[in-house]
Amino acid sequence: MKNDMFVKRAILAKQSEILNNEEIPANLKNSDGYVYRHLGNSTHNVQKMLDYLGCENIDQLMKEVVPDSIALSAENRFKHNGRELTGIDSETLMLQRINQLMKANVVNKSFIG
Repeated sequence: MKNDMFVKRAILAKQSEILNNEEIPANLKNSDGYVYRHLGNSTHNVQKMLDYLGCENIDQLMKEVVPDSIALSAENRFKHNGRELTGIDSETLMLQRINQLMKANVVNKSFIG
């Protein structure tokens, strides 16, 4: 038995349809791009921080700070407790899958106690 979870093709197809539809304005489409919402993280500020910490780039900083045992890599990006989520390569699709799983939950009344 394979221990995988899959996203329904219909969800992925709908997401692709929305993203590729030129009639839908770009600002109404889901996007995985980082939205610049605060004043920090300018190129100048990042370089200043890296210089202060003695790192050449963000990747080097992450390697020095985040232990290998918990660092995400391309190989373990969507794996958890021996299960692998396939067919998802973005935050938007991951959120859709989480909502799909959430809607499948059934709330039952407990008569224990």
